[in-house]
This record gives sequence, structure tokens and C-alpha cells, in this order.
Amino acid sequence: MPKHLDHPEPENDSALLHAWQDGDQAAGTALVRKHFSLVYRFFRSKLDKDIDGLVERTFLACRESGERYRDAPSMRAYLLGIARSQLLLCVHVYTQGRVRSASEVVQGGAGPRPLRPEPERPPERPHLLAALRALPVDLQIAIELYYWEDLAIDEVASVLDVPPGTVKSHLSRARKELKDHLALRPPPPSTARTTPDAGPRSKRAPRALVSEGT
Repeated sequence: MPKHLDHPEPENDSALLHAWQDGDQAAGTALVRKHFSLVYRFFRSKLDKDIDGLVERTFLACRESGERYRDAPSMRAYLLGIARSQLLLCVHVYTQGRVRSASEVVQGGAGPRPLRPEPERPPERPHLLAALRALPVDLQIAIELYYWEDLAIDEVASVLDVPPGTVKSHLSRARKELKDHLALRPPPPSTARTTPDAGPRSKRAPRALVSEGT
């Protein structure tokens, strides 16, 4: 789909990607630095290990298939669509029982290795994180990208490779299932409010998500 007028893409993202594809490693490093935290958070909320390899694999695929970027509504959507593909590959391999670690799947190639910033972490309240991970993976992705990362509906649709109407259905179902999971396992009173930044940053966030249903 064409880039959406409601969230125009910064020109430098496109320029950095094209320069990286032409062999400019400094441009690649700049692009990775700019979007590293977003991609890291995507994997960190779903996996406990092998995250660095998946992040590197995502950025390498971004460079190698850059022509697909023009069909994405934004660089964020383009990168997260690649990240989802990498995640599903690992899930497939895990479920087939062929490997014991995702690191066996994501052998990184040559490319700029970022000086890692301290990324904003995903929702770290153990109770909320466990409930999110209990959702089907595309429901977890939809609710995190819309409420935590503030992506537009068409951006989430691009990441999931579904129509925008399907994203709205995913969000409705995800909210209900998340609320049900939270109700079944109330957090201990001593930990329910220990991390004030753990809830969604978006103003869209329904009270049920911010309060963890308490």
C-alpha cells in the first residue's frame, strides 16, 4: 500500500536505507541506531533469549529486501513486518523440535553491529507480560503495536499482512482475552504497581490495560 498521509515517512529513513544498500556502512549503522529499540522491544516482550540474533537478522533482511520498503506505510511497519517473519520462523522451528535454541536459526551475517542503547523495555510487570504472552502471537503483536508503540491501524495491518478491518477484530479479541487472563491471575498486591512505566504509552490505552484489570 502507498505511504499514508497521516504518518509521512521521514526522508532520511529512505535515504539511509538506499545508502546502506549501496554499501555505506555508516548509513546502515545510523538506521540501526534509530530503530534498534523498537525492534528490540518487539522480541523482548515475546522471548527471553536469543534476542540479539533476531534483531541482527531483522536488520540484515531489511537491507537485503529493501525494495519491499516502498510498499510499506512506514519504516517502522516495514521493520516490524520483517521482525514478525523472523519470530514466526523461530516459533516454527521450536514447535518442530529440531533445535533447542533460536540462536541455531538466526546465524547473523555481515552488517553494522549497533552500539546497543538501553532500550525502553516492554511491559515488565510479570503479571501483565505473562498475560500478553498467553495470547496467540498475532493478537499479542496487534495489541502491543497499537497500544504500546502507537502504530496506526494501517501500519499494524502491514506488519501482520492483513486488511485493516482484521486488525480491528484482532484488537477487540486481544483486549477481551487479555482481560480474561488478567482476571484469572490477579497480581500480588505488593507488585501490582511497582513499575509505573510498564503500561501502554499511547493515549489510546483503555483503562483495563493500564490498570491490569485491577
